[in-house]
Amino acid sequence: MTALEVHGESFQGTDFYLDAAVTIASDTSDDDVLLVTSDVSGSISLDIFEAGNATAVYSTTFAASTVIVNTPLPWRLDSIGRNFRKKIADATVGAGGTVLRGGRDYDCIVRIPTVADGTLRLKFVQTIKPIQV
Repeated sequence: MTALEVHGESFQGTDFYLDAAVTIASDTSDDDVLLVTSDVSGSISLDIFEAGNATAVYSTTFAASTVIVNTPLPWRLDSIGRNFRKKIADATVGAGGTVLRGGRDYDCIVRIPTVADGTLRLKFVQTIKPIQV
């Protein structure tokens, strides 16, 4: 099993992104190589859980081409290098009657089925900060 854990913060009622540099094993070197769309076999799934709760408050699936870039964005002074980005739109998550509430942590679990490396699991822990309106 491959896993990655990333922590982030956002304000209640705002969109946020799940960003990462995702790698897979290499047959030709000791270094891992960045995941590309052709490495993925099937749909990627996302489940969002309130921390400590086993029931997802939101679930969806999507194609690799919507979240993986084959030419990764480099690290810069003010931006994160990445080849994976999934936007979590508050309006979409809230559309099913679920709202990510301030003062709570949410575990965003992404499962990426790959051709050669099994299922990659990414865990994004998102702290939702309350905001006064």
